[in-house]
Order: sequence, then C-alpha cells, then structure tokens
Amino acid sequence: MKIQHHISLKDYNSFGVDVNARELIEIEKPEELLELKDKIGENEQLLFLGEGSNILFTKNFNGLIIKSTDEHIEVLEENEDTILIAAGAGLNWDNFVEFCLNQGWHGLENLSLIPGSIGSSPVQNIGAYGIEACDFIEEVFAYDITKSEFISIFKRECEFGYRNSIFKKRKELFIYKVNFRLKKKPEVNISYTALKKYFNESGIYNPSPAEVRKAVIEIRRSKLPDHTKIGNAGSFFKNPVIEHDKFLELLLKHPDIPHYEAENNMVKIPAGWLIEKAGWKGKTRGEAGVHKDQALVLINLGGAKGSEIADLSEEIRLDINKNFGILLYPEVNIL
Repeated sequence: MKIQHHISLKDYNSFGVDVNARELIEIEKPEELLELKDKIGENEQLLFLGEGSNILFTKNFNGLIIKSTDEHIEVLEENEDTILIAAGAGLNWDNFVEFCLNQGWHGLENLSLIPGSIGSSPVQNIGAYGIEACDFIEEVFAYDITKSEFISIFKRECEFGYRNSIFKKRKELFIYKVNFRLKKKPEVNISYTALKKYFNESGIYNPSPAEVRKAVIEIRRSKLPDHTKIGNAGSFFKNPVIEHDKFLELLLKHPDIPHYEAENNMVKIPAGWLIEKAGWKGKTRGEAGVHKDQALVLINLGGAKGSEIADLSEEIRLDINKNFGILLYPEVNIL
C-alpha cells in the first residue's frame, strides 16, 4: 500500500486538470483493502480511481482516493472453445486486449485502444464497434467499503446496459479483479459500419482478429485525439436513445440524420452529429473547447479549469435540447 498526501491529480486524469487530492492510496493486493477500515472516517468523501480517463475534476478533492495498481493476469479455466481469465483492476485495458490477442484469446479486439483500466471496464460497461465489455465479463470481484467485506457479483447481477451497470449506483464497491471468458477460436465481428467500410476499402473480406484490432486502432486514432498530447476524455456525451415517434419528427426536419435501431422500438442518434449540426465543432470557450475534427470530444487546450470544461458541456447540452428537443447526458463523471 502506498499513501500520498496533498497530491496533484494532473497526471491522474486524462483532461490534465490540475487539482489536488487530500489523500491518495494505491492498493497492490486485495488484502490491503482490509487496512482501510481504520483510515476511513465517518462521512468520508471517497473516490475510486482507475486511469482517470472518464472523469472531470472541477475542484480540489477533499477526500480519500483509492486506486488499484494490481496488474496480474491468471488463467482460471480452459476448454477446447473458451478460456476464463482473471485480470487485476489496475491493468491498463488496451494492454490487456493486446496480451489476450497475442495469446490467441479472442473477442476483445473491437475494444482496442479504449483508455482506462480493467477495474473501470464493468462500471462503464465500455463498448465500441458493436461490442461491449459485458459480452465477455463473467464475474466481478469487489470490496464493500462500508461492510469491510469481499464480494463477487456474477454477470447476471451486474445490471449491464448501455454505458451503465450496478456499480454506478453502488458507490461503496471497489472493484479489484474481473473475470473474462474469451474465445479460443476466432469469431470476428465487423458488423459496425466503420469497420465494414474499412475492410471493403482494404479489400479484406475475411479479416483475422489481429486485423480487426489494427483497423479499430487506426479508426480510433483518426477520430479521437491522443490525451497525452491534448487533454480529453474521449466521447464526452452518451449517444441519446429516443422514442421512434420522436425520431420520425426529427427525420422530417433532418433527412440526413444518422441513426441506429435500439431495443424496445427506440432509436439511437449519434451525439457527435447533433453537436456538429448545431455548429459547435471547433468552438472554444477560453482554454476549453470542442475538438476541430470530432465534435463529441471536449478538450483542454492547455491550462483549462475543470469548471470551464463543465460549463462548456452544459452550454452544449442546453443548445442541443433547444435545437432538437433531445437531452444529452455526460458519459464523463463530473466531480
């Protein structure tokens, strides 16, 4: 266990916002979590932090931040078709995807280059290019801070949804390990439009998992800025899901509106399209801005306060609601 006091969080969040935390505790082994019982006071403000790639700090954090540094990978079970793997919460997500692919374990390649750690993957139920983490998560292991006990939660109990899970409600659960069941026989998924286009243009009609990973990385890098060069948290807003009747109304006004069928006769609209259509692409407010190439990405142009980025996001939300009658919700956790 490593404990740091009054530490800058600039290097702990992908926006690069310079705020301080009263205390940061890094946990390497699950048993160290038991020592927290005497460190957490009543009504203590707590934050479980991964790689800070989905968070926007708007002020100093006067509380206790807990972060896993556990990067272990362990094979638990294997048969002819699948393999069950345990991964420590502190492991970088993309490093895990690459490792699995190199071992001949398939399924996660569509989720390549998503920033963050293993521990945050079930919280957000990360997803991209037709795949979600919940497609492969089998069990999540967590420590209940309030009860000082270890628990495991099977997939069916995680209440996974679009960018959602039970862990968003149960803030007392610190995830320290996740089990994934992957395939040993390649079954690629290139149903997503961008992937279809990529392989059609490449003349590759039966891509391997490695080729899918390469494609996803190239597509993501062409659309999303590198947070190590310009502060951002990737997609700032969730893609809104609206009722079919509401979609038909919008279609009359905007025949070019892109859309995807969703469950229960609902329709998903790309938030980036709405933001760009409303004229926000490339706009700035002080040191906060909307990326010039990807309207869904809010950026720190250098020295922006978290509150400036949050204010810009709210201005965009109000304008989208005014123009389209659609409420956007942040994918990023604003603190």
